[in-house]
Amino acid sequence: FHDGEGEPVWLFSPFVVERVPALYATERPGLLADWMSLERRLETLGRPSAWEWGAALALMLASGALWFGVYSGLRALGRRTPTLWRRDARHAAWPFATLVAALGFRLGTEHLILLTGPVASNLDVASEVVALGAALWLLLRLVELRTRRLSERYVVPLPAEDPENRRTKTTVYVVRRLAVVVIALLGLGCWC
Repeated sequence: FHDGEGEPVWLFSPFVVERVPALYATERPGLLADWMSLERRLETLGRPSAWEWGAALALMLASGALWFGVYSGLRALGRRTPTLWRRDARHAAWPFATLVAALGFRLGTEHLILLTGPVASNLDVASEVVALGAALWLLLRLVELRTRRLSERYVVPLPAEDPENRRTKTTVYVVRRLAVVVIALLGLGCWC
């Protein structure tokens, strides 16, 4: 409210004020609220504070630890798989761990540590881009590994002397590459 002479004042209806405890009961303010009071956070509204950057850094370190744990676990699991699947497990571990860590970071910024606009908007977008890139990378890896396995099993044993076999090998190779290109284009379409 602004009467024209003094400072503008925010006015809230009694209904809104009554609902504040219910809002806090349904939406937990996050760990940052335990470290820093709401009044102090409002003073720095629009300007990221050192507390927020520290909380974001701690969340990034936790996501890095999650990435390392998932990656190490998948590599150890890959060593225990049959020899046929060992290479596939090794190649899929990196993008899968990156996807899990990016999603973990995103969930952390939504439910664990609620950050203000400037910090949250940049980190949320970055984590979504990393998660989408990792998911696309993982899908490309899995399609490439699966099609290579099928071609090694059914196409490579064909003798190359027969022109029909050469045509089949070329067709399978082109279809493999085309599948990878289609997935890449679909992934780029998701980003845009």
